[in-house]
Amino acid sequence: MHFSITATFSALAFLASAVQASHTITLRNNCGWGAGLRVDNYSGSPYTGAARVDVPAKSSKSVVVPDGWDGRVCDVTASGSSANNCYGACSMAEFNMNSGGLNWYDISNILAYTVPQKISSSCDSVTCTSAGCPCNQAYRPGDKTGTCGGTGPLDQAVRACGGNDFTITYCPAQKDKSTAYSELLQNILNLPQDQIPAALLTYVGLIVNRDQPGIVVARQVLSELAGALEKNKVEDREARKKVIQDVLDTLQPRLVSYEEQTAALRLQMASLLEEEEEWVEAARVLMGISLDSGHRQVSSEEKLQIYIRIVRLLLEEGEHAQADTYCKRAALLIPSTSNRELQLSFKLSQARIADFNRRFYDAALRYNELSWVPELDEDDRANALSAAVTCAVLDPAGPKRSRLLATLFRDERAPSLENYTILKKMFNEHIIRPDEVKGFEATLKPHHLARVAQSQNDKLAARKAAADNDGDTDMTDADTPQSTRTGPTTVLDKAVLEHNLLSASKIYNNITFAGLGALLDLAPAAAETMARRMIGEGRLHASIDQVAKLISFDHTHDARQDDAAGGAGGLGDVVQEVEDTGAPETDKWDLQIRKSASSVESIVQYLREKQLVSVS
Repeated sequence: MHFSITATFSALAFLASAVQASHTITLRNNCGWGAGLRVDNYSGSPYTGAARVDVPAKSSKSVVVPDGWDGRVCDVTASGSSANNCYGACSMAEFNMNSGGLNWYDISNILAYTVPQKISSSCDSVTCTSAGCPCNQAYRPGDKTGTCGGTGPLDQAVRACGGNDFTITYCPAQKDKSTAYSELLQNILNLPQDQIPAALLTYVGLIVNRDQPGIVVARQVLSELAGALEKNKVEDREARKKVIQDVLDTLQPRLVSYEEQTAALRLQMASLLEEEEEWVEAARVLMGISLDSGHRQVSSEEKLQIYIRIVRLLLEEGEHAQADTYCKRAALLIPSTSNRELQLSFKLSQARIADFNRRFYDAALRYNELSWVPELDEDDRANALSAAVTCAVLDPAGPKRSRLLATLFRDERAPSLENYTILKKMFNEHIIRPDEVKGFEATLKPHHLARVAQSQNDKLAARKAAADNDGDTDMTDADTPQSTRTGPTTVLDKAVLEHNLLSASKIYNNITFAGLGALLDLAPAAAETMARRMIGEGRLHASIDQVAKLISFDHTHDARQDDAAGGAGGLGDVVQEVEDTGAPETDKWDLQIRKSASSVESIVQYLREKQLVSVS
């Protein structure tokens, strides 16, 4: 606006000597397009030079105005309604030379905002690069009273200087552009909540697709946008998710230029999805972060954090195959970190992946290791120990599992666990009954109850059981019908059946296929198939007589194996020497007598220690 000065500046009269007979105004155009300008007179000493001044892009021109000139320089190419004059939709730079001994100037966007500009002198400068720039820098569109809509003092955008010359810069330097775009972002975020998403999308599209502010400024303001979203400037969660997704879609074609900003937005989106338990979607968002490109530096620890987070999210949904891929990537980076939290998270991820992949022995060892970590709280350590017991129970029966069961059973914390009962029975090599399995089954996770595919041998056993009418009922009641089950149906079922078979080998010297089938609730052929598989894998020491349909258990071999290994249910580290009499049956009988006598002696010793019996 054409400002009026009503106060007397007698105190500043000494500056009047600095005011010269003429003034040079330099018109500097930093824009990427030509600026069509007009020098227009209000009153006072008139400017008599060429009214229209066209300044090509990235160049400058100067005009000289007389002392006492009261006028303006306006952008006339912004709209046809202001062509060749300063009335219409245009931005203006206003001057009043030597009024009260000073030169006065301001930026006015009262008619419209059409071009970013800055007026600088030897004193103060004013800059306006958006329609919403501060009121102390320019008059805003429609502010004819000069009071910033009645919210501020009169003419606060006006400056005064005793300096002689001025420069008007169109499209100021990057630093000024950055400030302008930041201010515009803040103005958008201050809009009503329902208007913010659409305005932000337009804003991002402008700075990304039109390259108007330049890559440096665009990155800066996008980082500011990411920070504002993280501070919940968009209050509604769904609206915030939509804004983030829309911005990511806008940035995708130019991802290489905005990797840092894209990563920040993806981390936010993943957190929002994780809070809603959208595990796989959150993991996929994180997978989209560029970690190995050459356009930005990502530390090993930052990569490790993202990889472990992806693994954890995938495991929550049971996507163990893909989780294993990212866990292997994390394994390459884990030696480079000293972050204890990351190390423990990685170990837990390894344990869970082994658990999901049915490598129960490895999983139990890792869970047991975590149960002793002092940094974890007591509940977490107890959960890790419980998981170790569960995996040990589900591990295929054999000497390795027996040693593992012994380690867990002897842990003083084990009796407090919910699954201690089945651990105790398996350690003592007792046969597990169906009703006992039910209680343990209730504590298991879905993948522990996954169905087991039938092997080709199991299918053959099923057909054989259906066609077998030979009436073999050895070691079973003649009135007891044979089972028609052809094999284990779940992971738990398989673990219990194999354990019961191994326990039966401790009780019987031999057993028929039908008798074993009755014990395991399997068809005789299926029971024989299971025993044959365990023998082949070295987990059961026995021989099979196909003609007699009989399985004979090798107790001598098994006792030596278990005792040498400190096996569960045996005599610990006591080595039993077996005299070779040359008679296998006699050797077995003698060994059983020795074991029984040793067990009685151990019981008596225990009673004495507890002072439950008197010592004679």
